[in-house]
Amino acid sequence: MFLGATVGGWAAIQFGWRGAFFLVAGVGLAAAALLVLLVREPVRGGLDRGYAAKPAAAMSLPASARLFLSKPTLRILLVASGLAAFVSTGMLNWIPAYLMRVQQMPLAEVARWFGPAAGLCMGVGIWGGGALVNWAGRRSPKAYAWIPGLSMLLTAPTLALACLAPSWQTSLALMCVPMICCTMYVAPALALVQNLSPVAARATATSLLLLAFNILGPGGGPLAIGMMSDGFAAAGAAQPLKLALIATAPIALVSALLYARLARVVDADTRKVLEET
Repeated sequence: MFLGATVGGWAAIQFGWRGAFFLVAGVGLAAAALLVLLVREPVRGGLDRGYAAKPAAAMSLPASARLFLSKPTLRILLVASGLAAFVSTGMLNWIPAYLMRVQQMPLAEVARWFGPAAGLCMGVGIWGGGALVNWAGRRSPKAYAWIPGLSMLLTAPTLALACLAPSWQTSLALMCVPMICCTMYVAPALALVQNLSPVAARATATSLLLLAFNILGPGGGPLAIGMMSDGFAAAGAAQPLKLALIATAPIALVSALLYARLARVVDADTRKVLEET
């Protein structure tokens, strides 16, 4: 987010939007090369209690999906975290356009201020969500539900408040709170799937969760906000994009309610896994 918004905004000013896309694509190619050269496959299940030198063969996709859906915790997590991704990716994709269209923030200022703010806030949110769950999870597995749930509960009013600010400076400053909160679900969700899945199904189980992230998140959030903005504009609203962003706040509340429901079942599923290992 930091590099994309900052370097991309600078490149758009210097070379136009097409040049900015080419530049950001080059960053992706460089990252791919680093992965191929530097990353090595870790030992599958090597950190598990009772690790076997020859773990079981990977489960098939249908078997992994059935196992995933058999656990109430993971079924609820799939929807709760998917809706959290809907809100987070939707708002993060549209905040720059909102700042420019509604708050009249110049493109150069977006590159200078929004990029670093978004990168820092997302980093703090993802790291903070994981760190808080690591700390609170020692006392109860319910931390995997309560911390993301509370963060989504806080996202809703702070996003609305930031959208109602009188200037881009105030709006961007207030946006830092929902930009942190809206990403705190990521690390706990991925960790919970790993904890509740057997070693032979973890990669597929994680992929199913990421599939929900991407269908509801990048696939749904930005599209829905754009459609709502068009709908408000057709109805004659003066600031349709602002209204569309505010309209995503109730989705964050639904996600928070689902996390509250998840807190009621995560204990039982965690105990079953511990008994099986």
